[in-house]
Amino acid sequence: MHAPRALTALLASVALCLLVVACQTADRGTSTITSADEAAEPNAEEPVEAPQMPTAEPRDTSGLESDTARPGSDYREIAMDVADPVRCKEFCNKQMRCMAFTYVRPDANQGPRCRLKHSIPDKVEGEECCVSGVNPRAQRRIAQLESRGFELDTNRPGGDFRSFEMQRAEPAQCQEACENLMDCQAFTYVRPGHKGDKAYCYLKNSVPEKVTDEDCCISGVKQAR
Repeated sequence: MHAPRALTALLASVALCLLVVACQTADRGTSTITSADEAAEPNAEEPVEAPQMPTAEPRDTSGLESDTARPGSDYREIAMDVADPVRCKEFCNKQMRCMAFTYVRPDANQGPRCRLKHSIPDKVEGEECCVSGVNPRAQRRIAQLESRGFELDTNRPGGDFRSFEMQRAEPAQCQEACENLMDCQAFTYVRPGHKGDKAYCYLKNSVPEKVTDEDCCISGVKQAR
């Protein structure tokens, strides 16, 4: 009777040991999985860089004459949707005809305006209404025109023997018309807006005295051949 009891106790002890080993193995497996999961998670305390905003390109404000007007010689006025003198400057710099500009600040009656000029009027300082400037290519263009015999902002009144309305506002065509006529000694080109919407060309059979500071006109004397 004692032998079976001893065998039963031995078997129970072996079963208990096997159960303990199995539990320890399961615990180690669970711990390993948990560690792997934690390693896969991002570190919540690691700093995250904020997205960088795109930087605006620097704008060229050189040449702006603050609180300065250049009255006269306007050939175009632009109603602007933004109060920005730099844009007025850019309008002028992109046009071959534009020599200077005046930006007029908005007031109670009108919005901002940009006045483009076909010559370089004298500047008037202390004018809070305005910001002006000169096209950096203007001096070179003036030198080129003068080298071809054009007298800018100059009228030669009198001596007309022929005049005609021009289809294109180009003083070179008026000069060419004079060069091609034997009787022509001088010419005066009148810009659009002074005798109507079109430009005019006056051909002269003499060389009248010139009158300067006339922004209506460009004149010249027939070149010797």
